[in-house]
Amino acid sequence: MTSTKNTNLECKVKCMVCPGWCYSKVNVRTCHWCDCTVHKKCHRDSLGCIKCCESNIPGYYTDNCEIIGKTNYIKAASLKFNPYDTAHIINSIGNSTEQDENNEFSAVMATLR
Repeated sequence: MTSTKNTNLECKVKCMVCPGWCYSKVNVRTCHWCDCTVHKKCHRDSLGCIKCCESNIPGYYTDNCEIIGKTNYIKAASLKFNPYDTAHIINSIGNSTEQDENNEFSAVMATLR
């Protein structure tokens, strides 16, 4: 029995993010930030390649648990998420001000209660 698979390499492109090679044009992407050729798995669509994400986005590999703390993360995981609740632990980023309390989200929150 003979193999029908084509043994000719159509392309061989070195991925600039990982140590691998791309052997198919279908799996090759070009990062629009650094113009490097990368694997499809090493490309994050409009964010660019993984190297660009690491260098341009602070805390790219940071987990939610690291941001809000382990005890708050456990407490937040047990709560039902409400994007309109400004007092919800997930929605509280930074210090709140009086202006935040008097915005339109407060009106929406009042109608939801």
